[in-house]
Amino acid sequence: MLSGSVISEIQTAAKIIINKYKDDQLLFIGQSPCYLSYIVEQHCDVKRIIFSGRPFLNNCNPTDSQLKNYFKYLDSLNINVNKRIILIDHSHTGESICSFSKILNMYFGFIKNPNDRFIEFDFLNIISDIQQNGWIKKPDSKYINVIGYIIMPSLVDLANEKYPRTIPSYKYWEWDSPPDYKSIKESENEIRNLLLKTHFVNHNGVCYKYHSQINYMSNKRKVFLYKKK
Repeated sequence: MLSGSVISEIQTAAKIIINKYKDDQLLFIGQSPCYLSYIVEQHCDVKRIIFSGRPFLNNCNPTDSQLKNYFKYLDSLNINVNKRIILIDHSHTGESICSFSKILNMYFGFIKNPNDRFIEFDFLNIISDIQQNGWIKKPDSKYINVIGYIIMPSLVDLANEKYPRTIPSYKYWEWDSPPDYKSIKESENEIRNLLLKTHFVNHNGVCYKYHSQINYMSNKRKVFLYKKK
């Protein structure tokens, strides 16, 4: 079960995203940032993206049939190409998120194959304060534009599945079949508990109020946004 300190971190990180990016379309990629998305979606345009691994890297390419099936899955999300898109994930090297950017570029028809020139998508990286190699400072500019980092001490536990998955794992060689949603049934109680401890109210035009505030945390547990200049 999510501890009180982890819930506080999730709430605070979610509040930062809501305050800074409430007018944008937020794509939460994979498991690492997924718990945050359940709070953020109460106030923002959120899409939870089922995605795992690094397709199109080191000759690990999905077949045409697999890619077509994944595009059908993306169709179901109704991503608006005319609205600013921000990708949100945890990444050490940028490889996985760049792989997803390639697929999104192909899906929207910006490119025909993964070796063409890319449209950059803005990327908000959620990292742990102990993972210095998570600070992607010079990714290939063809793939992503890093706009900032949210420092979250419990990120490693959330990313490494210490807590139940809230979104299925879905590597490219599994794209011949639909995602296995049965694999995330265990997380239903965790999500319900998280939302019950996050109180949403309408007060002076602001539609959220958090049970735990950032100043509740010790310095070691503090969550903050580092915006790339």
